[in-house]
Amino acid sequence: MGSQSQPKIPVIDMSNESLKPGARCNEIRHAFEEIGCFEAIYREVPLELHNNVFATAAELFGLPNEIKMKNKSTKTYFDYFGQYASLPLYESLAIDNPTSLESTQSFTTLMWPAGYQGFCHNVYPISKPHARMHQRKVEMGYPAQSGVRHTKVALGHECFTAWSNDRIRPCWHKVNMTASETRISMGLFSFISGTVNIPEEFADDTWPLRYKPFNHFGYLRFNSEAEPKGLPSTLKDYCGM
Repeated sequence: MGSQSQPKIPVIDMSNESLKPGARCNEIRHAFEEIGCFEAIYREVPLELHNNVFATAAELFGLPNEIKMKNKSTKTYFDYFGQYASLPLYESLAIDNPTSLESTQSFTTLMWPAGYQGFCHNVYPISKPHARMHQRKVEMGYPAQSGVRHTKVALGHECFTAWSNDRIRPCWHKVNMTASETRISMGLFSFISGTVNIPEEFADDTWPLRYKPFNHFGYLRFNSEAEPKGLPSTLKDYCGM
């Protein structure tokens, strides 16, 4: 019996200005609907800045735990996550609105009260081009999350599965670690404020409406409260028809 081959992740050059918007839109749409993700080529981030960001990120996670735990937020998943017995090697920190210089400086001061401009001077500049790339995807009709450097992986999120009425596939993924080195990853995540309504054109007699209007941050709270208790916590459970 032959093994089933894995689908190849599409590669889309987001820096190619000669490519007609309609053609790129079709590529992005096909990638999200068929695979749930694509590898984006984007050359606005210099290699030196990329390396500096990861170096300062390593310094950030090297801070004492009591300092990192000061990163608190009223938004679900925005505060410090770490020191859990079930995930002993995992930590995460979030900057709310890193494209704002004020927000990035505030986070830097929280982590380094004595001052450390190197972190802010690296993180703020790298957030701007990634936000521009994300905006391009939004303008083409298919929002996503993205990673860092010349090649990035844009992932379809579960909330956009609901927004698209099940047309965008959520990109469930995991990282298998085979080395003993510390792995640091960075991502730019987008969130929708207010009520998310499914566009009328995404539902008809052959493709009926499958989700009620929902609140993105409300779903994050629902997920964070239900999952530890072993309760159903998918978006279908939250706002499915």
